[in-house]
Amino acid sequence: MRRPPGEHRHSRDEGPVTRCAEPICPDLRGREPEWLSVSELAHSCGVSTRSLRYYEEQGLLVPERNAAGHRRYDAKAADCVHFIQCLYDAGISSDLIRTIALEWQLPDSARRIEAILRARHAELSAQLDRQRTTLGNLETVLNVVTRGG
Repeated sequence: MRRPPGEHRHSRDEGPVTRCAEPICPDLRGREPEWLSVSELAHSCGVSTRSLRYYEEQGLLVPERNAAGHRRYDAKAADCVHFIQCLYDAGISSDLIRTIALEWQLPDSARRIEAILRARHAELSAQLDRQRTTLGNLETVLNVVTRGG
């Protein structure tokens, strides 16, 4: 799975994620919005600012802009970043993450999203089965080579 540019995995606290789809990133903390700069959000999430810009380019994270045009994220943005990273870690592409985010904005979306994720699960399972077959074939060849050598 291709990681966003500049992405480094660090342990991060579960905390706030911006306006990607509201239902994906509910503000469970009940806090008033705190506006974070791109560097503050990156630091709090343990990701690079380049990753946040990549998420924005992909339409996964939508910041507000202040009068000077600088990105500003509300307290929900960290939850959203965490969720995006979980989906990337699960082998979900940017396009599919965007589809999921759009679906969450629609009524009665849980079954459609479940179907999307189950289809991806089936694809990964089929790939794993093919890789297991390939590995078995390689082991057979190795056995022939090591016994015959």
